[in-house]
Amino acid sequence: MVEHDEAAIIDTGLPKGQEIVDRVVELRPWLRAQQAAAERERRIPQESIERLDAAGVFGLTAPKRFGGADFTTRELHDILRALASGCGATAWMVWAAAGGNLWSFAFDEDTVAPVYEAPWTGNRTFAVAGTSRRMAGTARQVDGGWMIEGAWPFSTGSVHASHGYLAVFYDETDDTKLGMVLVPKESLVARDDWDAMGMAATGSQTMATDGELFVPDEHFSTPKRLTERIGELTARGEGPRRGGLARSLVTGAGVALGMADHAMEVFLGAVGAVADAAVAGLDRLEAEGTDPSERDTLQLHTDVAYIWDACSSAVETLFRASGASAIAKRQPLQLIARNCRAGSLHAAHGIDTWTENIGRALCGVEAQSSAGVLERSS
Repeated sequence: MVEHDEAAIIDTGLPKGQEIVDRVVELRPWLRAQQAAAERERRIPQESIERLDAAGVFGLTAPKRFGGADFTTRELHDILRALASGCGATAWMVWAAAGGNLWSFAFDEDTVAPVYEAPWTGNRTFAVAGTSRRMAGTARQVDGGWMIEGAWPFSTGSVHASHGYLAVFYDETDDTKLGMVLVPKESLVARDDWDAMGMAATGSQTMATDGELFVPDEHFSTPKRLTERIGELTARGEGPRRGGLARSLVTGAGVALGMADHAMEVFLGAVGAVADAAVAGLDRLEAEGTDPSERDTLQLHTDVAYIWDACSSAVETLFRASGASAIAKRQPLQLIARNCRAGSLHAAHGIDTWTENIGRALCGVEAQSSAGVLERSS
């Protein structure tokens, strides 16, 4: 973790990145328990939003002048990874919605202040900064502002936000004439059309205007002007951390890693449960002073074969996913994969043999005993 000036931390009173990670880890059981409900509802449940808000999650990238924590790239990455280990869709929503805060650095203070100073629970903003007309609306200039109209699909974070930053084209014939407007969400229509096979809980619905909507001049800007202003603020130490889109993408990789962490935990827990049951069974027989029956031994042998096959298959998948560099002898994964596969091919662990034998026993057909298979000559 990057070192910070201790006095600065004391002066701001803002949490450190590790503190947010610790709070997220405490929320992990809750987030995991809510995943199914979140998918059914196609949005993050309100109570989850409230708990995340209390943990400080929605201030990850907010401007410092409005209470943002100004975390490093490493801190953001680690927070999102911890969050995704609880619920991947929740982490995705937090990550995507945090991008809207970048635009908040660029608009004038008087324009943005009401967004952050009003009481609110959840992410303050969402953003749809599409560069194609399919992902943006249109705008025409009028006295004192602009009339905008359109629909903005994939508005991740719009369910719980108070405001949206929306891309608009303000010239029908020139695709370089792109603007960005800040609009209260209450002035938009939520189409509730997000129903996807994955990330369903992100609530990435389409937001639209109901006809034309007036936006005052101070709520309109262009990417060029916004970029220039962010550069000026950053030079004075008042802007966002450097990196822009690249930084957002890199921190978002923590979401993938967090889901992988959870998947590995679930897999090892399930396979380990089979081993734990086998161990408990033998311990129980030991306590009773009896040996396992032939049928007990056959079942235990099949359980062990399953464990070896599942683990070697998982390791092989990890090996293949690691790319060509994994074949180098200095890399441990290639050795782990070869050794685990070799162990799974041992006569004691052959999954095909032992599933056949347990199947024979279940059908009342004579099966090879464990000793018979192990002592069989080649």
